[in-house]
Amino acid sequence: MNGKTVNISKADDAMSLYREVVVVREAVEKLYKKIVRALPAREGTEEWWVKEDELAMEDYRAGRYTEHASIDDLVKAMEKKFGL
Repeated sequence: MNGKTVNISKADDAMSLYREVVVVREAVEKLYKKIVRALPAREGTEEWWVKEDELAMEDYRAGRYTEHASIDDLVKAMEKKFGL
């Protein structure tokens, strides 16, 4: 910051500035998420778990998952898929 102050004489001006700050904050948050996705996180770190959780939730919301009626069905599917 440059140490200058801004005098706001009207409530509308204050609200306008607040809205701009909110827009900038949301843009920074989106940029942060893009950067985190682009950078490889070391497996097992907090960043890695956050990234994996976000990716898993995206898959879930998009319907990219498989349901199994029981553990036995899951094991059979894994054996079939991975040749175990």
